[in-house]
Amino acid sequence: MQLANGYNRMIITTIDQLSNYIPQIPLLDLVCSELKQSKLLSLDEGRYELFGDSVFYMVNLYTSSENNDMMYEFHKKYIDVQVMLSGSEVCLWSNTDADLNTIDPSIKDISFKYIEKESAKLYLDTGNVAIFFPGELHKPGLDSGYRKENRKIVFKIKY
Repeated sequence: MQLANGYNRMIITTIDQLSNYIPQIPLLDLVCSELKQSKLLSLDEGRYELFGDSVFYMVNLYTSSENNDMMYEFHKKYIDVQVMLSGSEVCLWSNTDADLNTIDPSIKDISFKYIEKESAKLYLDTGNVAIFFPGELHKPGLDSGYRKENRKIVFKIKY
């Protein structure tokens, strides 16, 4: 997938403003349509397909946790669109480049890299959205001083 205007850096927005990014990420239109469905708050945890392996999502129910290490995740084939449906978390993001060749395509589209220090601390509350592009290092699911029960949907859009 070639992004319009060559845009390929992390985006922080809200569910209400997400459609503004459809020109840069055309398949985001499917995500916006799905987010209008009221069923999302009652779905069981798990994976749901929207458009084959090009667009799918995972419903995650979890408790935010402490930052015990500096291992950041990254992906090669998919854009992460992380939508906080309820709760809040801190997500760390680093502008350090990841080596996409370290991901084995026969396994899941995820790898990890140790980062010496934090680059940015993002606070995601109910209704917030974080978009991470392939190779962008991020560490989601952290607490901001106290643990919180969260419901987050992570949409995956093939890059």
